[in-house]
Formats: sequence, structure tokens, C-alpha cells
Amino acid sequence: MSGWKHYGPVAIRDGASYMVTDHGFYSTQEVPGDRTENRGVTTTEPMPLVGATLWSNWGSDNKLPEQRRLEVMKSTVAPRALQTRQDVHFGGGIVTFKRELVEGPNGQMSIKKVLQRFDEYEAFARKNDILHTMRRVIMDYEWFANAFVQMITSRDQTKITNFYHQQATHTRLAKMDKEGRIRKCYYSYNFPSPSKKHYKEFDMLDHTKQQQSKLFVMHIENPMPGHDYYPLPTWDGVVQSGWLEIAHLVPFLKKAVLKNQISLKYHVHIPSNYWQSLYPDWESKTVEDKLAKKNEFYDSINKFLTDLENTGKSFFSEFKIDMEGKAQPGFKIEVIDNKLKDGQLLPDSFGANTEILWAIGVNPVLIGMVPSGSMGAGSGSNIREAFHTLQALMAADRAATLAPLRFIRDYNGWDPEMEFGYLDIQTWQTLNQSKEKGKEAIDGTD
Repeated sequence: MSGWKHYGPVAIRDGASYMVTDHGFYSTQEVPGDRTENRGVTTTEPMPLVGATLWSNWGSDNKLPEQRRLEVMKSTVAPRALQTRQDVHFGGGIVTFKRELVEGPNGQMSIKKVLQRFDEYEAFARKNDILHTMRRVIMDYEWFANAFVQMITSRDQTKITNFYHQQATHTRLAKMDKEGRIRKCYYSYNFPSPSKKHYKEFDMLDHTKQQQSKLFVMHIENPMPGHDYYPLPTWDGVVQSGWLEIAHLVPFLKKAVLKNQISLKYHVHIPSNYWQSLYPDWESKTVEDKLAKKNEFYDSINKFLTDLENTGKSFFSEFKIDMEGKAQPGFKIEVIDNKLKDGQLLPDSFGANTEILWAIGVNPVLIGMVPSGSMGAGSGSNIREAFHTLQALMAADRAATLAPLRFIRDYNGWDPEMEFGYLDIQTWQTLNQSKEKGKEAIDGTD
């Protein structure tokens, strides 16, 4: 038996006073840019992935979205922050309205958004459970900066009748054709390398055609330079920089210290020739006998160091001197300076979690974090302002996830003046500060 105890990437061996951190515990990989990875650049792979000639790999090994999901779920902060973005993105749900041009008292013109129901959309929304579908679309968009929706047309292909969320982690885009267009996508639960019978091929939305296929897929994305297929989410830098891994590592180190705090107090150095001098027949002993003798000795040393009755006693050891008068290594008991004492890692943990929140774009006060050393959970005004700021910054993202509904409106010939938006959540300080109780704020329109 090796005797090693493993706590994630941290390993401690029985009887030893040191820890080993395996930085290869988390599989790190370089995230390739779509432009070089999928534009015909010749690469050498030991085992080509099945279907590699059909779809563009998402990451160098076609596992990137699932890898990122697993990495994020190891964090206590990142999933909560992403959920906060999803909740603020969705707001109070989807509403329809019309724009009206209004003249102010001084002659200035402004646009007023007037809530209005449209029967055709309401029927479509009920049939397709639009709120549930859009929440899942927002989920993929916030996690991966990519989202996919399936649309099914009527028999004569003149109307879109059904609208579904298609999971981003199970979707891959086809390679671009000579015109630079992506005309197909592939869906499978067996990526990165499904067999032919385990993936389905779908047509992509073609904006150049008046009439679409019976079933087609629309790709929603948050564009990023150099990524023609799968843009990375803006928070991906916290993975590539290593901050997310640091946040993972701190609790493992803490757990290892708490479970092995006695063995980490001292480091006992034993001369390499000690056993031969103590047991003349040492070399002839079996491995089991040698291990038993060593364990017996370790127990006696441990008892000497930890027994309260030995407090204040002295320890003596001998060492040899060579021909040049230099001391040869002898017994040595080294007191380990505990660098991992209580609270020692908290600044590292707080710093890593702060970097995570900065990358995701969520103010720490929105999830209950306050600056290190501060008291309390943050003032109500700070939380309120952070919430409204995040909500205001959602305009472009909201417009992106509402694009499918605008397309369906135009394809189905609904009222062209119908607009879609997410209802903002208002967090007024007091009732007196919200005199216009009927006021509704709408965002997410183009």
C-alpha cells in the first residue's frame, strides 16, 4: 500500500509531515480560437474524432462546454453569480408592447412603450410554454455565450408553429462552406465523438431565404473577435488565468490540514543508514518485517512528541563526523511552521472569488459578499444600485435572446409594430418614492 491519502489535488502520506499538491488534478487545456482551429489549418491528431469533417469542434477536443460546466460547478461562487445574471436577464418575464412617439411640455420628443396584448402571440406563447423555453435559452446564453432554438413550420411552411430550446452542450455547428455560411448543425448526447447513428443533422436558419425548412435551428450568440463558430463567454478568462482553480484549491488544502494537523506539526529526519546500524541483519529482512519495524519506531517517536507527560523533556541524538571534520546527517526533529493556520488562506479565497465575480460581471453585494474586513452585508442602497446597474447593462444581451421572437413575428406575419421586452424588476426604497405605481419599465428591445 502506498499510504497516501488524497483530498482532491492534495495528497498526504501516513507518517510523513509534508503535503503534495498535484496541479494536474484539474485538466487544463488551451482554448483555441475558432478562426485557426476550424478554417482548414492542418493539425496532427493521434485519433481523429468521428464526424470531424462534418462539424466544427467546440474546443480542441470537442469537450469545451462540458469541461467548463464541470469546472464552474466546483465553485461556491460562480454558479450563484451566473444564476443571478440569468434572473436579472429574465426580469419579470416577457411582455409585448407598442412604441408611441410622445411630445413633452417643452416640445421635446420621446418614445413611450405601451404594454399591449396580441392574441396571436399569446396563443403561440401558451402552446410553446414560452417563459420556460426562454429561461433555458437565457441559461445557455449566460453560461456559454451560445444558445440554440429549434423552430418547426406548418405543413405549407408559411408559419412557425413550434419553438423549442436545443441544449448548447449537445449542439455543434457544421463547417463553413465556401461562401462562409454555416448551413447545418448536429445534435447528440454522445459528443465529443458520437457514432453516425447517435447524432442528428438539422438545417440552420438561412436569412437569404423567404421560406425555411420544415425544421431549422437558430443560433444566438454573444460575438467575440476571432471566434466564428462558438464565442467564449466573457467570464472564460477567469478559467484560463487560473483564478477559478485557485478558488477550488483552497478548501482542499484547508480540509487536508484539518484532517492531518497532528502529522503536520513536525518533520522527523531519519539518517539513511540508521536501520542498518540498529539491525545488523536489516538487508536480509523481508519487506513486511522492515515496514513493521519502521512503523513501530514511528509510533514511539509520535508518542514521544505528542504525549503530555513528555512536556519539557529533552531529545538526544548522535551524528558522525567524516575525515574532513564535517558533520554527517543525524536525527533531526524539525518543527513545521504552519503556513496554513486558521484564516491564513481566507485572503486567497476572497481574492479568487472576487476575480470570479469581476469576470462574470456581478457585483459581490448581490450575492452577499462584502469587502474583506468589512462588517455587515452591505447597505440596501448599495445592493439596490448594483442590481439596477446590472439590469441596465443587460440591454444588448436581452435583445440577443429575444431575436427568435422577433424573427417568428416577421415570419408569421404578426403585427409588425409588436415589440418584445423583459419586464424590469423595480426595487423602490419606499412606497412614497414610487408615486407612479402603474409605471412599468421594459428593456430588451432593439
